[in-house]
Amino acid sequence: MQLRKLLRKNYQYFNYEIFSVVLNKIYCRTIINEQFFLNNIKTLKIKGIGR
Repeated sequence: MQLRKLLRKNYQYFNYEIFSVVLNKIYCRTIINEQFFLNNIKTLKIKGIGR
């Protein structure tokens, strides 16, 4: 009985861990894309294409 309770707790924690990892990956990807976009804008400005 105690073991089952413990397993359930760990299972919820495990799900939370997976969820946070997935969120972190998505978040990191958007940050990297934003950084890439900003760098491209800078290079466009240097080339005189952007304002």
